[in-house]
Amino acid sequence: VAYLAIGRFRTEESLDAFSTNPIADLPLNGEQMRGYYSELDLFDEERVQSVIALAEMLAEYLINSKIIKITNNEVLEEIERYIDENLSGDLSLEAITRENHISKSAVYRMFKEHLGNTVSEYVALKRVEAAVQLLMKTDLSVEEISEQCGFGSAPYFVSVFKRLKGLTPLQFRKQKFLAV
Repeated sequence: VAYLAIGRFRTEESLDAFSTNPIADLPLNGEQMRGYYSELDLFDEERVQSVIALAEMLAEYLINSKIIKITNNEVLEEIERYIDENLSGDLSLEAITRENHISKSAVYRMFKEHLGNTVSEYVALKRVEAAVQLLMKTDLSVEEISEQCGFGSAPYFVSVFKRLKGLTPLQFRKQKFLAV
């Protein structure tokens, strides 16, 4: 609680943190908060800063290596939301661009740049993710799951699923039940 209220670890340098009263405006008992704060383990400021620096270096490496991607693109987020909400429907590039009022080339470029996939690859991944949930949580047939997840046919669904997961949907379902 003290960490959240003050926004830092308890260190030698922060022992006088309550002298500036950073929680004065909060509806909390100040004495009680001082008590909770004094019970926190004392961290060496240098070690905390070392961990922060290490985390920053790791994040920078992951971003520069394109292992993770950072995006604040509201248009892309809206398209992703549209895809998530319409997995069983038409998610062709044409349908996505028409519904989101954006050009095909802009959508293609955004997906490649920010997600590392084409639109069709991304849609296939999302549909397979939905299928995995249905395979694990329901007794629906492969045909029913194929239909609910927007695949054109059960054989196409099996083909895409096997390409992305390395198993057919039925093999995946059996493997998951055997693991339990």
